[in-house]
Amino acid sequence: FAAFPDYRNVYKFPPVAEGANASEPIDWVEENQRGSLDQAVDFVIDGNIYVLLSDGRVQAFFKGALSDEIAIRLDGGKPLALTTGAGTDALYMAVEDRDSGRIICFDKSGTNAYQLMLPDGFSTGDNNIAAPFDGLKDIAIDEGAGLVYLITADAVWTAQFTPPELGARG
Repeated sequence: FAAFPDYRNVYKFPPVAEGANASEPIDWVEENQRGSLDQAVDFVIDGNIYVLLSDGRVQAFFKGALSDEIAIRLDGGKPLALTTGAGTDALYMAVEDRDSGRIICFDKSGTNAYQLMLPDGFSTGDNNIAAPFDGLKDIAIDEGAGLVYLITADAVWTAQFTPPELGARG
């Protein structure tokens, strides 16, 4: 996304024709729907395409048209990455707060949101390593196995978690 902000779009590449080396990309997002893509930080696909914007909004596109927009309150944080869980109707956003980070889990309507946090008393002990959310760069979620992966500036952390019940705020 970062290299050419004026040309940000989602492109569809049809199958390569027989005898050709490549296929020409097709603009997937309708031209009049691209207004915010210059603020795109990350995206994830699950049938819809969800685009994370630099202000924390998430725009959902279906068949090239903007179908929904979710506004998540970041309290001064900077959105870094977006992913989705295969087993729930959840989106997960990695957010940078100064030198640390956090993960916000929310439903695709934006009605319910939760923050994934370290367990009380967590410590890296006497090890000379940064805490799991320090220098957060990206995340991956495996809801089926109950695993979250935190990709930081100097490590990949793995932790077990229980995907939140998004039907009731908590």
